[in-house]
Amino acid sequence: QKQKLTQEPVQELEQELVENYPDLLRDFRDDSTKTALAWGCECDDGWFVPINKALNLIKWAVKDRSEYGYDVKVAQIKEKFGELRIYLHFIDADNMPQEVGDIISCIVHTAEQEASNTCEVSGVIGLLCKRGSWYKTISYEVSRDNGYEPVDEETRERWKERDETQ
Repeated sequence: QKQKLTQEPVQELEQELVENYPDLLRDFRDDSTKTALAWGCECDDGWFVPINKALNLIKWAVKDRSEYGYDVKVAQIKEKFGELRIYLHFIDADNMPQEVGDIISCIVHTAEQEASNTCEVSGVIGLLCKRGSWYKTISYEVSRDNGYEPVDEETRERWKERDETQ
């Protein structure tokens, strides 16, 4: 069965994120003139796991936000040039302890790194691939079903050999 690029996350997975992290995702599907989250998560559902892990850790990291007088919310979750991007909006960030900001930065970076080796479509191991000027981190199978080639030349050669043996 071919795995096609949907550009639309499964609504159930998005809904699970919204239910689990209502404070962080409070702008989800809000007015597009006010938030980039109006379009939901702008990536396929293969990245659900790293996104979910990141939001769970951020939720934990900011648990004392009302005590300190700051707040954090997700501004946007998207794919850009084949990589996951999680953008946050900090409210009254001057009141946020420096270590909390450092922890959040590390959490986001770790999620983005995990996604860089995860197929955006299927969630299995993936590599950065290209079709024309479009980049996606996808698995061998998804790349073959959608006309993408690995960016890395060595991997491209190995995958061509694999094509010949199938």
